[in-house]
Amino acid sequence: MPLFLVAAVLSASVVAAEPRQTPAGPAAAPAFVSHKPGRADVELTIRPGTSTRAEVELTLGDPVRRVSAGPDVFEYAPTPGAAAEGVARFVVEYFADTKVVARVDVYMKTPVPADSLAGGDYGTRVIQRDRPDGGREDLYYPSLQAAVFASSAPRAPAVAIGFLSPRALAVIYARRSEEHLKAERVNEARNDADKALLVDPESIDAHMALAGVLFAQNDYAGAVPHYRLLSAWADSAAAATYDTPLRIRMHIRYGYVVSHALGDHAEALAAYQLALKRDPKNTSALNNIGHEYHLRDQLDKAEAFYRKALGVDPAHVLASRNLVGLLLHLKRSDEAFAQAEAARKARPAEPSFMVDLARCWGDYGRKGQALDWVRKAVEAGFKDRDALASDKNLALIQQDKAFLKLLDQIR
Repeated sequence: MPLFLVAAVLSASVVAAEPRQTPAGPAAAPAFVSHKPGRADVELTIRPGTSTRAEVELTLGDPVRRVSAGPDVFEYAPTPGAAAEGVARFVVEYFADTKVVARVDVYMKTPVPADSLAGGDYGTRVIQRDRPDGGREDLYYPSLQAAVFASSAPRAPAVAIGFLSPRALAVIYARRSEEHLKAERVNEARNDADKALLVDPESIDAHMALAGVLFAQNDYAGAVPHYRLLSAWADSAAAATYDTPLRIRMHIRYGYVVSHALGDHAEALAAYQLALKRDPKNTSALNNIGHEYHLRDQLDKAEAFYRKALGVDPAHVLASRNLVGLLLHLKRSDEAFAQAEAARKARPAEPSFMVDLARCWGDYGRKGQALDWVRKAVEAGFKDRDALASDKNLALIQQDKAFLKLLDQIR
């Protein structure tokens, strides 16, 4: 019997219902209808993406065990009707933030040969992946169903059918996108992020994945609507189960893109202040607030926030570099040099701090020392050729043959 027809014969316990349509069009997960043991006149629906844990346990009773120490995954014994039809157990995963069903896997007493899946009308196999338990699973769209196999072998028998919510499949695509992005496979990351958002347009994970790709591509204008949504979400009760650093990062990213893409410095400041509300010592937020004031030419406030960031982390690269640049602009050369030297001592191998020392020596008019620190920075791995070529504090060496040769070494 084909695996995806198994559900149809479980009329006393589990049947696939007609899929509903999401606003974007794809079919949502099928529902399950279970007769409460001993009460054939009472039916409860278990629908991934809609049903809560309370509804599941009114149908299936208390869980037998927790399957995973991480995600909320529980095993339930089959109802008598389901057991009579060959069901061995149910495994249900819940979303941690809502306690709504993410996925239901129906394990059978007798595995189904892999060949029996051929010809099923359940959509396209969109993902094939290994499972932590040593098995393999195929995920299908738009039916949002899964075939769970006993092992990763090509002809391994199927041991379970799975039914996913749109959000569950979107999360899988979002995680794949993040893995691609970490490996610098940007095109693949974008493709999976787009799929995640198509499967579930309301998925926070999908928006997060796509925003991350756009940010990596420097498409700040494209990232703005996603980070705007994510910043609002991060400050809401719905984000309570997510870790605080991630929520802070959403505020900081939104501030960054709205400032760079739209020039909306007031909105950027508000976003950074939300980050500081969560973590008053967050150095990225402190530095970025300083930068926004710097752009507004409110230099006293800019300096104060740069120094606050450095009070938390004396070797914070951006805060130190911004402060050195500000002090040089204000002709406070000795203070700029002292900051550049303090930062280099805190992190001797940081090439950006070597460049700052070169800038200070250039400001003093000391060509030899300026060139020497640029050389050290390039040897240490400094890569921003344009920054060296355009920095007005390095003007006295920018036509020097030795300086131009150093620029040629940067690729």
